Amino acid sequence: MRRKKIGKKEIKEQLLVSVGGMLTCILMELFANTTGLWFYHTGNWPVILWPTYFVGILFGFQLLKSIETFVNKPIFTSL
Repeated sequence: MRRKKIGKKEIKEQLLVSVGGMLTCILMELFANTTGLWFYHTGNWPVILWPTYFVGILFGFQLLKSIETFVNKPIFTSL
């Protein structure tokens, strides 16, 4: 039962990070397009862009989880 609660908590964390990450990417795209940093012609939207953002968000989440595990690991273990 305890493992189930940890799993649900991790799912909520993943959902929060993914929604926040995609929102950040959308805001970045809107800012860049409105300020003229880059421009996409009609029908010329790069198909690889959003999957790349998604994979980057997943990588960032896994990196943060591994750092969290490393930081919370006890330095000295009992013999």
